[in-house]
Amino acid sequence: MSKYDFGYDIEAGSTMEWAFSIIKNNSEILELGPAIGTLTKHLKEEKNCSIDIVEIDEESGKKAAHYARQYFIGPERGDIESFCWYEKLKEQRYDYIVLLDVLEHLKKAEMVLRCLRELLKDNGMILLSVPNIAHNSIIINLFNNKFQYTEVGLLDSTHVHFYTHDSLCDLLHKVNLFPIKKEAIQLRVGENEIENTYSDVAPSVEALLRTRQYADVYQFLFCVKKEKEEEKPLQVENLAYTLYKCDILDENNALLKTEFFNPKKGLKMEFNIDSTERIVRLNPLNGFCILSKIDIKGYIKGETIDLDIVKTNAAHVHDKYIFMDNDPQLFFKKVSGVERVFIECEFVSYGIDDTRFFYEMWKDYLSQKAALEDYKHTQEQLYEYIAKKEDYVQELLKTCQSYQEKIEQLQG
Repeated sequence: MSKYDFGYDIEAGSTMEWAFSIIKNNSEILELGPAIGTLTKHLKEEKNCSIDIVEIDEESGKKAAHYARQYFIGPERGDIESFCWYEKLKEQRYDYIVLLDVLEHLKKAEMVLRCLRELLKDNGMILLSVPNIAHNSIIINLFNNKFQYTEVGLLDSTHVHFYTHDSLCDLLHKVNLFPIKKEAIQLRVGENEIENTYSDVAPSVEALLRTRQYADVYQFLFCVKKEKEEEKPLQVENLAYTLYKCDILDENNALLKTEFFNPKKGLKMEFNIDSTERIVRLNPLNGFCILSKIDIKGYIKGETIDLDIVKTNAAHVHDKYIFMDNDPQLFFKKVSGVERVFIECEFVSYGIDDTRFFYEMWKDYLSQKAALEDYKHTQEQLYEYIAKKEDYVQELLKTCQSYQEKIEQLQG
């Protein structure tokens, strides 16, 4: 069975769902790399489309052929870069040509696109998707000198070419094809097949990665035509999780709630909690930050009470909490009977770059504090030593006086 056999259900949020939603009923379609024909089947049965397919994997191609009008399958006829299919179809013109995660498997992608352009109707459209080699998951590994292929996904072991947003656009323009609509599928670091997290890089690198363009774009989805139209830029914002989050944990470090948010707008969150009295841990941000306000309230039968902070790894200066640790922590005691908690925080600053100045000051303060403690300890030891010597001298004087008194008695 092919590793691309994912069954015949179209997964929500997938490239197949995207392509299926665009293609109109009764269309003429050329599909390259259909695998077992999942999209092919749905287009034929639900939209009455006529589909010609090209699939190099013979076993998968035979399954897809049940839903195709013409099919080119197997290592010879189904090899896209052998162009056997083009020779047979060069008089055909299509409403849609579908290449979902195919270009990255081709050494002759430019030549293939030139052929596809010839097969496209004047108002036809190529629907293509490619994985994003510049996803933060890959960049994090590169920072750590890692580049490991995987069975499927961004670094599928059969990929021979990699694309970023700009390099894909350059390739299309080179063959006189023009993206008229751009979309993206986004997946967060730590939630795809590459196993890493932002904690695998330095905080300064993390801050940069979280805010770079297309940081969590997993796949680019382009609608392409051969006539130039207004090319609209890809409008995607990094997922909230890619930016910043707040975690609430119980006394055993079990996660109770995660809130994804923009620190510029502050944090407001509510969550339910059981009635047991205990210590609750608040991680206000997954990075360096300075808070100007922390308001923690508990609800008891419609009334609110303030919940006190009992411990933190912040420097508490006046009304500011300055976190110089990449894992900021606040602990508050939940009063018995509280079943719901409200937390509000305002951020003066966040990210290593914004807090670097305070960080250096804080390190200097800790260094001086440690030196002072050492000095105090040494001073205390000296005083203790002197006190012991003073006691010894006093005893010696008493002994001398005793001897003097005895001498005087003998002399008398």
